[in-house]
Amino acid sequence: MIALLRALPAVLVLLVGLASGSAVTGALSWAWLAAVHDPAIRREATVTLTAAVQRATDAAIAAEQARQFRANEAATQQYLKQKALDDAAQQAKDDTLEKEIADYEREKSAAAAAAPANATAGGDCHLTQRDLDFLGGVQHH
Repeated sequence: MIALLRALPAVLVLLVGLASGSAVTGALSWAWLAAVHDPAIRREATVTLTAAVQRATDAAIAAEQARQFRANEAATQQYLKQKALDDAAQQAKDDTLEKEIADYEREKSAAAAAAPANATAGGDCHLTQRDLDFLGGVQHH
């Protein structure tokens, strides 16, 4: 090939180079216009890619919503367990208080019923030792 080029005059080599360069440039230009610059191909690619991106976005949103739902469900279950424990503890406190009140009222009723027989010279005092302990040992009349 090099020997052939040396045998041809310089002008002919220049013409062959320009012709082959023009052919390559024309082929690339045609490929660009046909494959890349064609508006129909662009529209089709845009529609296809937009749909694919939308599907991926929808899948990601659905996955995130499912994760949030599971997290909220776990938090709600934990809250309900803790609330049941707190309610049981409060109910136990309430039951204990109600029992103490009932016991106190029984003691007072028994003390009131026995008061005329146990009357003191200075008057009736219905305070029990429990009352005095509650008052801190200070008796206020």
